[in-house]
Amino acid sequence: MKLLQKLLPIIRENKVLVLHCRGITGDNGMEAHLLLLHLLKPLSRQQRIQLHAFNGNQLVVGWWLEVFPNTHFSFNRSVENFTPEQVAAVVSMPEDLLLIETDAPYFTRPHMRFSAPAEVGDVAAMLAGLRGVTTQHILEVTTRNAVNLFGEIPTGQVAL
Repeated sequence: MKLLQKLLPIIRENKVLVLHCRGITGDNGMEAHLLLLHLLKPLSRQQRIQLHAFNGNQLVVGWWLEVFPNTHFSFNRSVENFTPEQVAAVVSMPEDLLLIETDAPYFTRPHMRFSAPAEVGDVAAMLAGLRGVTTQHILEVTTRNAVNLFGEIPTGQVAL
């Protein structure tokens, strides 16, 4: 918390703030999200945010969107173990806020030591199954969302 408070003055509204917020194992992190939202009060309401490895419920989604309407929610393979409350958040979330990730090398397939970015299609398929749409649709939507959030990267260049 102290480190985040020290970093707040250098966070720029024209950049995406990527955050990973979770509670203790087996918890949906409601208290952690409330604390983080409180700490981020000095930021502009228009701050673009990616909540990496999101595992909250609909209430937590609502809190973030009320305070920071430019928040996007990123999901990885952990969605296959979501509780019904977490699944409800994924299903009810506006699709223009969805992002997918593998969080490689973590969140592996069964019997694998590592995951890889190439497995992002698996995550898309999991989200598609939960939302009742095609995997292709999730891939198209989340690609468009990532470009809208982060901007296009010219071929052969790396974003800084």
